[in-house]
Amino acid sequence: MAFLHAKTALVTGASGGIGEALSKELLARGMKVVGIARSKEKLDQIAKECGPHFIPMVCDAACNKAVENLFFLLSEQN
Repeated sequence: MAFLHAKTALVTGASGGIGEALSKELLARGMKVVGIARSKEKLDQIAKECGPHFIPMVCDAACNKAVENLFFLLSEQN
């Protein structure tokens, strides 16, 4: 899946379960992952495990304003 290499994915619920597993799989395939979740501690732990291509961002995806702020921050970085 060379088309995934050097791309960036946004994964919700990245602090556990399917979101964490998906993040790790995408990283293994050469992607950067912006992992969002409500738990900063768990995101920081995953970032330590996964390295610099995992970008942890605290965000409650159920809150429209938080999602707007997240996308504003991401657009400022790129």
